[in-house]
Amino acid sequence: MQLNSILSASTSAPSTSEKGTVTPKKDIIGYDAFLQLLVAQLKNQDPTKPVDSTQYVAQLATLSDLEQSVKQTAALEQAAVQSNVAQAGAVIGLLATSADASVSGVIMSARIETDGVVGVFADGSELKLGTGVRFSNA
Repeated sequence: MQLNSILSASTSAPSTSEKGTVTPKKDIIGYDAFLQLLVAQLKNQDPTKPVDSTQYVAQLATLSDLEQSVKQTAALEQAAVQSNVAQAGAVIGLLATSADASVSGVIMSARIETDGVVGVFADGSELKLGTGVRFSNA
């Protein structure tokens, strides 16, 4: 039984829902499952051909790296969501003008989408708040 193939086949980053909450993928192997696999491998290995102990250390290091990567990704996604919430709150009441000056108005409300913040004007028109959008006091 090769744990490296199991680990590499089940490495996925967590996903972010439309509401901005981070949910881990179901196919990520955790420490408990990994340790159960390790114990099962030790119990069922051929005593005449034991597996090298350095392979176990390498597999544990791989699992640790994977777990840290998943945690960092989740933390970065959460920081991005918090940044979008802060931006959405900060732009309400400001005059926003698109980069090409074709859309302009006072932002009455803001909506957070997966790719950023959208400002909503009193007439219902919308402006994606991104690069080039200018803000000023109304």
